Amino acid sequence: MTMEEKLIKSETIKFLPYIGENYFNSNQKILVLGESHYGNQKMNSYPMWTRDVIEKEYLQDLAKGIKNSWIKCFRTTAEILTGKEYSCSDYIWKDIAFYNFFQETVGDSNPRDKKYITAELIEKSRMALKDVLEILNPDVVVVWGWGKLMTTWLPIERIKLKETPYIFTINEYPPVPFWCMMHPSSPRLNRKFLKKLWNDVQVFLSWK
Repeated sequence: MTMEEKLIKSETIKFLPYIGENYFNSNQKILVLGESHYGNQKMNSYPMWTRDVIEKEYLQDLAKGIKNSWIKCFRTTAEILTGKEYSCSDYIWKDIAFYNFFQETVGDSNPRDKKYITAELIEKSRMALKDVLEILNPDVVVVWGWGKLMTTWLPIERIKLKETPYIFTINEYPPVPFWCMMHPSSPRLNRKFLKKLWNDVQVFLSWK
């Protein structure tokens, strides 16, 4: 069974992860973990939602000179991971993967709208992430945000590998290190600080 077949046949994964064309050939496989999608609940039955966001609304539109305002999350993440300038880092998305934690839309409109989050959805999404980790086998998971995704929604039984930067594994998952960065949409984002933290993560992982 191919990787794609495993993802499609998973009973828990509803939104297929975006996987860069060079991801599986990379010596350092990075999975970026976002939080959620926002939109009509009819979209819950559309497995390509996550892929469309990155492939079409971000990368294809950017190549056409269309810069949607919200793509700064992806562009800032690329900047942090490459250590280069904001406008010179988009290429890294060919080498990494992206997946949203919640496997249903959590609200109808904007990031403040989380009315569809339930204990059942959290548990289903935790199970789905386990499947994604087993199939994609990343070397590290870079999590967006220091809020509830880090503290509450991800399983809380963990092993701390390093205090600063905070790196941990999750007991019920494969032993892949997780590192949480400040959410790239934050108005308080300190790019220089995050680049230093990411450098420290790479040193810890013996990538440098």
